[in-house]
Amino acid sequence: MRRWLSLIVIVLAITVGSFLGILNPEPAAVDLLFIQVQQSLGLVLSVTLVLGLLLGALALWLFRVVPLRARIRRLQKEAKLNRAIQASDTSASGDAQKASETAASGAQTIEHKAA
Repeated sequence: MRRWLSLIVIVLAITVGSFLGILNPEPAAVDLLFIQVQQSLGLVLSVTLVLGLLLGALALWLFRVVPLRARIRRLQKEAKLNRAIQASDTSASGDAQKASETAASGAQTIEHKAA
């Protein structure tokens, strides 16, 4: 599913970029602070579109995916710790139950010998 979605977005970006390039052949000057680039307006718009998609994906990954993955790891550690505590409680209650059964059978044995 994820591959199909990525493929659709890539094809859509290429299609839009191609149309922009065909419909806007006029030259455009872009000042990039250190250099000035003279390219067709369609190419400038296409590059801007791709950079916007990449920056949006990066922001999504940084502000949603990374925190959610950290939360998943934390919850998995808590679940593992809770399972370990439950296992130790179960074994401790099992030991206590065995001890009480042993004490009860011992008391029955003493009562049986006394009678």
